[in-house]
Amino acid sequence: MRKIKNLLSVLSICILVNVQLIGHALNTPKSDQSISDRLSAFVPQRYLIRSGEKAPQKWFFKSSEPELNWITDANNNQSWQTGDFPIGNTTIAGVKCRTKWSDGNLWLRRKYHQQGGRPNKIVLRIAHTGSARVLVNGVEIYKSEQSSNGYITVEPSNKETFRDLDNIVSVELGGSKKNFFDMGLIGFINPIPIEMPAIPTANDIVRHLHPIMDISIRDFAITKGHDGAYYVTGTGGYPDFWIGNDGSIPVYRSLDLKKWEFLGNVWSFKEAPEWLKEKAKGNMNKISLWAPEIHYIDGDYYIVYSTNAQFIGLLKSTTGKPQGPYKDFLNRQLTNYIDPSLFQDTDKKTYLIYKNLYIALMKSDMSDLAETPRILKTKEGGYIGFEGISMFKNGSTFYITCAENINEFGYSSIVGSAENPYGPYSSPYLAIPHGGHNNYIQSKDGKWYATMFGFDSNSPFYEQPGIVPMEVNKKGYFQPLGTKDETVMKQKQLIPNGKLGFPWSMTDKVQSKEWFKNDSTFQVAQNGYLAYGEDSASFAVNTNGRVGELYLRKTFEVSFDRISLLTLTYKFKGQASFYLNGLNVGENIKCSGKLQRFSLSGAVLKSLHKGQNTFSMQLKTDNTANIELGLQAWVKEMY
Repeated sequence: MRKIKNLLSVLSICILVNVQLIGHALNTPKSDQSISDRLSAFVPQRYLIRSGEKAPQKWFFKSSEPELNWITDANNNQSWQTGDFPIGNTTIAGVKCRTKWSDGNLWLRRKYHQQGGRPNKIVLRIAHTGSARVLVNGVEIYKSEQSSNGYITVEPSNKETFRDLDNIVSVELGGSKKNFFDMGLIGFINPIPIEMPAIPTANDIVRHLHPIMDISIRDFAITKGHDGAYYVTGTGGYPDFWIGNDGSIPVYRSLDLKKWEFLGNVWSFKEAPEWLKEKAKGNMNKISLWAPEIHYIDGDYYIVYSTNAQFIGLLKSTTGKPQGPYKDFLNRQLTNYIDPSLFQDTDKKTYLIYKNLYIALMKSDMSDLAETPRILKTKEGGYIGFEGISMFKNGSTFYITCAENINEFGYSSIVGSAENPYGPYSSPYLAIPHGGHNNYIQSKDGKWYATMFGFDSNSPFYEQPGIVPMEVNKKGYFQPLGTKDETVMKQKQLIPNGKLGFPWSMTDKVQSKEWFKNDSTFQVAQNGYLAYGEDSASFAVNTNGRVGELYLRKTFEVSFDRISLLTLTYKFKGQASFYLNGLNVGENIKCSGKLQRFSLSGAVLKSLHKGQNTFSMQLKTDNTANIELGLQAWVKEMY
């Protein structure tokens, strides 16, 4: 009990300090004040490298002296081992080693990516038993011939060696009988004045944002509560977001979207129901909880979540309060797949949406789905993004946002709209660069905001929570507040999925090795739309019963240029190879009948041109009814 009280005291202090820190305003020119007033609050402290005190940290290490340039060139790590740190064979301050190091000298290194400018202050947190020398980008920042006698903090004087973007940290250690090493780097960055170009783009606005809290989190989502406050959560468990986190669900509360209070981890796998343990087959260490979202629905708080084992669960607060405690509501999984979200319409109907594809009405008591899930598509027969779905409403229009990787804009939030929640939706457009897997919310005073967490090398921060002030422009597009650029990145269907697809030519025997360019044996298929969906029986491809090896080809016209991205979506059972304008796109790609996709770049992207283009597919299958294929382009256009 004493330990719990001490822990609570520490947490209270941390929360108080964090709230004070995030109250700092951005130092912004008056001309940009209307923008900065609604930008995410600034947190000056950022972890550049976390120590291993709370969670394991990956490093490269060698027990034999490395090559001469090892301190400045970290690109070739083939002869290096990797391990979770701390490393050693003893314990310091109650922290246990995760990788064994028994004797002898040791050389370590790792890279880290720093964004947002060079820190004006650096703090090194370090613990070591023997001698230690730490270098950053080849410059020494710490050296000691003696043990540190526990964890200590040191402020290096030569902070000029720290760079924006990529940095290399190198460590030389002298071994003894009892060994231990761990370290972390914390940077402090002052508020940076916003210097916007005359016509700022959405990307210009986003790159000036800062995290609202100094925590590590993914899939950051927000909701309005019963008390008018805002509540947020997301995927925790840093650094093991992907496999083997403890299922903890953190919840934070704010009255103004600037100052945040930590309410605690409201649930974890320690409270996992039996059905979840059975799904894990007795090994909960390999199960991770992904993308939890908190929702206030009809007087109760629910948390919907997914796992890396591809199933979705539903929790309900037993007290009716957002801080819980929460219990498994259904005593079973709700459905399969990942990235679930809930949406309640103004008519009080509540929908489950998940991945980027599915929607189903919930029963009024939230005890189950009220219908078979339907597939969400655009008017052109395509799909919106590939994961991280959320739904919201503005007036009478419904919107869904999903994540999409769009080259220089990275893991982004794209948006499509419809007249009803089932669609069909408009072709999606890029709304928030680097803002993928997020949600949108209208504040108490009618202003729009969106969440983001950053998941690419060009995002303003990485796996930290952020809030983007939003607006609706004259064309009805959602965009970051202050965007003046009148261009939009939109998805175009080159080969539409579904009923709206074009007839394909096909054959089961080719005469030429370059059949994917030209072959007279191809014939236009009867009812030859490559499509498969909820009403597949009415428009599945007619191959006259042929199975085994099948060759398909079609031509299509392109009337635009400035293509930033091509994505290929497909669904079949078997194995296929794809070709675009004679270039191999993917060879012997396997698919089990679920919708898949990948992006096309490089020479394949450059081969696409105005005028007539050819796409070809070699398919080996015993089930030709379940075929779907579409090709989409992302194009910048004026509005």
